[in-house]
Amino acid sequence: MRAIALVAVLLVACGPDVRRARAEHTVELATRAITLVDETSGGEIASTPELTRAREDAGRWLEQSEQAVDAWPGTGSLAFETMVPCLGRSLGVLRESLARNTRPIPESLRQAEALARTATERRCARRRARSE
Repeated sequence: MRAIALVAVLLVACGPDVRRARAEHTVELATRAITLVDETSGGEIASTPELTRAREDAGRWLEQSEQAVDAWPGTGSLAFETMVPCLGRSLGVLRESLARNTRPIPESLRQAEALARTATERRCARRRARSE
């Protein structure tokens, strides 16, 4: 019985981290979605302040989420779980902005938003800039 328990523990410890794989998939899908948005609506985004802000915000949260996945060996899922709710929110804002401006919405954007919003129970807690 102990041998079976030991093997199970080793398999879990040595096996792929499902949470990390899902985090990597979320980031890859969000990257693809934002690239498609840039390709299909790039010129329109540049001329529309609402779309520009939404695209830049999504890009910032994507970058921070990528960094969190890269830091996984040292931080575990904590950094990603802190960033991903804001990535989900920003992808939703981008999707809504595209819809309001009658721009195409890539399916990968909807999928990335759904993955990011369901990756954790946490909510987006944006940090306020410190006043100097």
